[in-house]
Amino acid sequence: MKAHASCDYLVVWKYNEALSVDGQVVTRTRGTHSGGLTRGDRMFVIATRKNELYLLGALEVQRSGENWAEVVSLSGVFRIVPLRRLKWQLRFEGTSSPKLSRDSPIAMQVIARRKLSAASAKLLGDVLAAKLKRMEDEIRAQEGKTKLVTLSKRERDPKLRSLVLAQRGTLCEICGFNFEETYGEFAKYCVQVHHVEALGKAGRNGVTTSLDDVLVICPNCHSALHKYKNPSNWKSFQRACGLSSDSRD
Repeated sequence: MKAHASCDYLVVWKYNEALSVDGQVVTRTRGTHSGGLTRGDRMFVIATRKNELYLLGALEVQRSGENWAEVVSLSGVFRIVPLRRLKWQLRFEGTSSPKLSRDSPIAMQVIARRKLSAASAKLLGDVLAAKLKRMEDEIRAQEGKTKLVTLSKRERDPKLRSLVLAQRGTLCEICGFNFEETYGEFAKYCVQVHHVEALGKAGRNGVTTSLDDVLVICPNCHSALHKYKNPSNWKSFQRACGLSSDSRD
């Protein structure tokens, strides 16, 4: 049986749909524009407003059914990019109107899915690639400069850490993660010691801490526990997250 030749299509979404997916990665699409597509077909998604075409992104079909398709984004997150003069360079196949007319409303000319020529698909792909490049340039940041900062810091007794690790070991007492087993002996002591009652609540002169007041904990659990609604109730956190460890009752 002859393999299906993948095709490129121009498909239109409503402008309010474009607004709702701006900045999002699309993985599934529904509508008549998805009907009849097969694996490997590509959709260059556009929206139209005030007689302008806006390119949102490119999707490749993975699975499809009646008026739906599961897709992967070929262009990262969707963005609303006006095509301006480039829209007049688009060419279509299998139609008596191979290009857009300046004499008719744009929306009426793209209301149905249209098959793109190879050159037009490349043109739109280049627009999306340029968009990605601009986004990458925008998120670059200058880092690493030295900066003098004056701050106050709560004292911690390093002997407490040594004692608790000697007594209870180096497994995370919430999830049971074992640094040594996963990464090797060099990473054995990457565990952290968490104060059940935050030191930030202590007065100016601090508090007396015993081994029962601290947990041996991995950095992931440590960070998440501090975001929990009641960080001092680590057992509730453990149950809520479906975690378990036999290292401490």
